Amino acid sequence: LDTNDKVSIYHYLEEAREYRDGLDKTKRGAIPSFYDLFVDIFDQPGAILKVMGLLAEQEISIKNIEILEIREGITGVLRISFVSKEDQLASHRLLIQNGYETMIED
Repeated sequence: LDTNDKVSIYHYLEEAREYRDGLDKTKRGAIPSFYDLFVDIFDQPGAILKVMGLLAEQEISIKNIEILEIREGITGVLRISFVSKEDQLASHRLLIQNGYETMIED
């Protein structure tokens, strides 16, 4: 950076990107990885509660939940994070059986 050599800086950043892209996304390291499940929900009172209730009844614990792209009157998406792949897959099966559309992020 001190020499302002744009070519060297570009190559350095390119090598860093290639290294990051080669890392295993599910391997635990300094920052723990989570297993995400995306669930389509409708914008209506209690929609999130119904999903969480189904998981709670089966004693499936979540690590995090995020609401994505929800606007009044249209379908939104929940991103639910789990500590284990097993909980992710069990939740996927459970929600599918209960009429939800889900997608697993690999």
